[in-house]
Amino acid sequence: MKNIKRFLLVILALIVLLFLSLLGYYFYSKPTYEGEQKLKNIQNETTVYFDDFGVPHIYANSQKEAMITLGYVHAQDRLWQMELLRRIAPGRLSEMFGS
Repeated sequence: MKNIKRFLLVILALIVLLFLSLLGYYFYSKPTYEGEQKLKNIQNETTVYFDDFGVPHIYANSQKEAMITLGYVHAQDRLWQMELLRRIAPGRLSEMFGS
């Protein structure tokens, strides 16, 4: 009986630890939608406005700067997906998840 209680206590502690780890990852991995960022390839001021639905609206002086900013916004939201697809193409997905 003592071993069963100890086993259940260890399982409960592992579940709580896993839950707290996932919760921390969720809150700390979110991109920031406020503040200013300095990008190397942009000389003029470019503004990104996120509406209530999270859709980015980009205001730039040139199309090139708008495209660079759009790439940054995509990478900010979907970097994990871009990395996943980049590794799927050459068949190197096991590097990400372990082999």
